[in-house]
Amino acid sequence: MTDAAASGAAVRRGDELESFQRQAIDAQERGEHQRAVALFLRAIDVDARDWIAYTCLGNTLRALRRLDDAIAAQRAHAEHRPRLGGSHHRQRRGHDANRARSSNRHRGGVYSRL
Repeated sequence: MTDAAASGAAVRRGDELESFQRQAIDAQERGEHQRAVALFLRAIDVDARDWIAYTCLGNTLRALRRLDDAIAAQRAHAEHRPRLGGSHHRQRRGHDANRARSSNRHRGGVYSRL
């Protein structure tokens, strides 16, 4: 695969991930928690390291009073998280948080209401 093809595939995965997240959060806000669970799981299928999908999945499962499943979602995220230490790990977390905040601005503050 060429660098350009790999880059294009990464962009498509990112777009797909964001689409599932947005749909799931919209479903969550409408109280459609079962649909939100399915969509967060699809987002996780796209990127098993995405902390936003795992966190929101845990919140949705908690809303459904599926506490054991909510805890399992958080544990699964910990297992898929890169085992990096030091400043690189802190920088990555900052990057993810900035991405969430940037996306949040475009959606009118959805993440702040979760």
